[in-house]
Amino acid sequence: MICIRCQEEEVRKGTTSVTLELGAMWVTVERVPAEICSHCGEEYLDEKTSHVLEELAQRAATSGRFSNVRDYFAA
Repeated sequence: MICIRCQEEEVRKGTTSVTLELGAMWVTVERVPAEICSHCGEEYLDEKTSHVLEELAQRAATSGRFSNVRDYFAA
């Protein structure tokens, strides 16, 4: 895969943390699988991962907490 940001071809599998804002609330999800450019650090999530993040965010929103840290693999 070629990085859209820097046009380098060194995109590798890894993990990242993603913070989602839901109005006045935020949710940080750790150890999210991603493709990461080794040159500029741009991160890419696939469709399935994005869907899981949306579900985690919705569950966190219904919990009533203003901040929440979740583990992606515990989903």
